[in-house]
Amino acid sequence: MDQDEMPGNSSDAADATGAETPVAEGPVESAEECPETPVAAQEAAPEPTEAPPEEPVEATPVAAVPDTARVSRWPFAVYGLAWLGLTAVAAWHLTRDPSLPAYQHELYPGIVLAGIAMVALGPAVGIGAWTGAWMGAPKPERGGLFTSAFLRASFLTFIGAALWWGMLVAVDAVRLGGL
Repeated sequence: MDQDEMPGNSSDAADATGAETPVAEGPVESAEECPETPVAAQEAAPEPTEAPPEEPVEATPVAAVPDTARVSRWPFAVYGLAWLGLTAVAAWHLTRDPSLPAYQHELYPGIVLAGIAMVALGPAVGIGAWTGAWMGAPKPERGGLFTSAFLRASFLTFIGAALWWGMLVAVDAVRLGGL
């Protein structure tokens, strides 16, 4: 039923004086006689039937980002190995002389400065890896390279510094009898 056919929605329902005119002519005896009533529409409606099973719709593959838009992992692997090397060499040097606590060892200031330099090297590794990837990637594929490079650099800096600092604390604790 259209909106214009509904009772009271006719454009003829009001005359120029604003008085409404009746839509139906004559009395209606029952709901079965008037097909426009909601009760009659409910009784006359057919029962719903089961819809046929829908076939799965195949999704079209989205174009993958080419391999050229990646940040190389080699600079980060070398940086992580440098942290492990610093930690291992510092632990070996600081534990060679059992008569001195680690903080009184002659190499202790150099080991601390090396750790600080490694922390400063983290962002430099990120900038270098990002620059290399950015220059090699086509313009539309450069998005996300900066984030990728600096997340890797910050993660390795955090892990390396935690290992280095933990080694210093552990060596001092062992030397001073804390562990």
